[in-house]
Amino acid sequence: MAAQQARTLHVRTIGLLGRGGGSLRHEVDLPIVVPTDSIARAQEVHLLIGHAVCDVVDAALEEV
Repeated sequence: MAAQQARTLHVRTIGLLGRGGGSLRHEVDLPIVVPTDSIARAQEVHLLIGHAVCDVVDAALEEV
């Protein structure tokens, strides 16, 4: 599994997960769980999170 391989390489991991997070919830450093049974709703929230992360990175790069 990618999360386990990342751990052996000392890489920090984030998981964008739905429902209860499944077994991956315990394999990543930062599990972000969207507590819904709707796959579409979970994907929409994951997309929003991805855009927010990009905004933070863009703002940080503008300061460089």
